[in-house]
This record gives sequence, structure tokens and C-alpha cells, in this order.
Amino acid sequence: MDEVPYKVPFNPRWHKLKIVLMLLAVSFSAVIIGVSVATGYTPLGDPGRYYIHDSAYITGVSAAAAVLSLLFVALEMLNICLSKDRRGMHPGWLVTYNLVIGILAAAAFGIMIHYTTAVDGYDGWYRFFQDKRKANKELILFKVLLGFDFTLFLVHFILFIGACFESNQRNQARRAVQIVQVP
Repeated sequence: MDEVPYKVPFNPRWHKLKIVLMLLAVSFSAVIIGVSVATGYTPLGDPGRYYIHDSAYITGVSAAAAVLSLLFVALEMLNICLSKDRRGMHPGWLVTYNLVIGILAAAAFGIMIHYTTAVDGYDGWYRFFQDKRKANKELILFKVLLGFDFTLFLVHFILFIGACFESNQRNQARRAVQIVQVP
């Protein structure tokens, strides 16, 4: 019996699309972190002093998903650059990372929908807002976060589906094909 050698499947179009999507995830994550910091820290009367506002707890889930996304993309890009075959991590790891980040981004999206609709129905005197101007400013920033949370979720959902297909192709190719010659 002879065995056919194992060849790792590779699709260059998907590989390029994956890199583009990861770079989009980096840009979306940077915006999410910036807006989360902008809504979370409010200046006191003294310009040099800041305190953590209640909305920091609301935007914390968004920032956590964005930070994890940045870490994941950094690991994957390092792996692509430093490996000799330029393929990146194993698709099983990619499935796990993208699933966790996608779930976090979806949770952040749900939380932001809840607080955006709760704040939108009020005249600005919600429990964590100081006055109407601040409420309107934070409502706009919440809506920006809402959009970027959704786009981050979409990017990682697409990467998750692609990693599932890539993992399935790798598992199908790994099966040993035995050639039996009949006398």
C-alpha cells in the first residue's frame, strides 16, 4: 500500500482577503478604543483632573472586544510574517479567536443598542448624565460606537466563517488516502 503525501490546502485569494479584513479590524478597533476613552473620561473643573464616568462601564465591553481584536490581529500578522510558508496560525485557533471576539463584539452591540435607546427616549436626565448637552454628546458617541461595534462583529464573523471552511479543508486533506492495488 502506498500513501499519498499530505498537502496543506492554501487559497491565495482568501489569504489576501483575510489580511484586508484584519487590517479593517485594526482600524475599527482603534476607533472603538478612542471613542470608548472619549466617553469614559470626563474633565472636572480643573483641566488636569479626570474621573471615570459611569459610561466607561458601558463602553468597557466595546473596548475589551477592540483590544482583543488588536491582540489577535497582531499575533496573526506576526505569525504570517515570521513563518516560512507565510500562512499564519492553524485554522482551529482562528475559529476560536474569531468566535470569542465576535461574541464580545455582538454583546457590546447589544449593550450599546440598549443604552442608546434608553438615552434617546429621555430628555437628557438619565442616571449617568450630568446635563442635556453632555447627554446629547454621549448619545452621538454611543451611536458611533454602535456602528463600529457592528462592523467589528461583521469582520470577525466573516473571518470566523472563513476559518471554519479553512479548517474543514485542512481536515479533509489530512485524511490518509491509501492506494490498494488489486492483483
